[in-house]
Amino acid sequence: MKLAEVLAKTNIPDYSKALMSTASHKNCITLAKSINKSHDILYGNFRDPIPSINTLRDQLINLAEKELSGKTTYLIFDDSQISKPHAKEIEGIDIGFDGSTGRPELGLQFVSALLSDGDIKIPVGLEPYISKQIAGKHFKTKSELAANIFLLLVDIFKIDLVLGDAHYATKTFLIFLSKLNQRFLMKFPCNRAVQIRNKKGQLKKIFRLRKNEHIRIIRGVFDDNSYYFYVVKIKPGITAYFISLDQIDKEELVRLYKIRWGIELYHRTAKQHLGWKQCQMRAIEKQELHSFYVMYAYAMAELARTKLKLESTEDAINRSYA
Repeated sequence: MKLAEVLAKTNIPDYSKALMSTASHKNCITLAKSINKSHDILYGNFRDPIPSINTLRDQLINLAEKELSGKTTYLIFDDSQISKPHAKEIEGIDIGFDGSTGRPELGLQFVSALLSDGDIKIPVGLEPYISKQIAGKHFKTKSELAANIFLLLVDIFKIDLVLGDAHYATKTFLIFLSKLNQRFLMKFPCNRAVQIRNKKGQLKKIFRLRKNEHIRIIRGVFDDNSYYFYVVKIKPGITAYFISLDQIDKEELVRLYKIRWGIELYHRTAKQHLGWKQCQMRAIEKQELHSFYVMYAYAMAELARTKLKLESTEDAINRSYA
């Protein structure tokens, strides 16, 4: 089976197809040219972006339902900075930390959600994160945005485990998931105050690895709620802490958390190969629509990777270049 045959069986939007087909800088001219469409046709949906955002979200969820049906399903949350150093007029733009450069940059931040069975990765949710200074009374934390995405998905999917980094291990989000009896595994800040048996204090001070240990598990209390805490030796001199609702076997812990890396791969591919950073439209809704088209393009590349048994998602995208 060839890539064209895989994509022919999907209803891929022209804009997403153009993102996959354009090897050079992805602007309105190169995108339109790559699929032999006019600029006006290709960008027609951006005149009223909200209906198209909703349609794309529904299509991605339907795709995930089809591909993940009957499989163990992980929901992964992460946020990403889309740096735009010269775009001061875009709505919601602010200074944020860009992990790819290791320094604060002017740009947009988004909270992303991805569903995976440990192999195929399908992005299904996205919310713009607007700082409190800009959003004012409408401000929502990243964990609140993640909760909104979760509520859209929980009635559709049997989510076996929610995975996230330490940004999402907040009091409110952990309680939110616990009340729904939703299993989770998240990295946990080692400086948080907890109680373990009769000791209270920062987690890193009252819960450490013993000599020659690589993983240790204990039950404790964070903000009056009971959880399981883990300390893991990553490499000599470096440990990481995790939190979960129910106990996870030592042998499973590292394997499960490695699945979270899938969303990091998605963000990297979206930025480097699918033009996530290259949209210059000013309205935040148009930036969001562009992001959903990127998500759809990535999902199609993931589908092609699995059907064609390719080594990486980037291999599928490279095969689609005109």
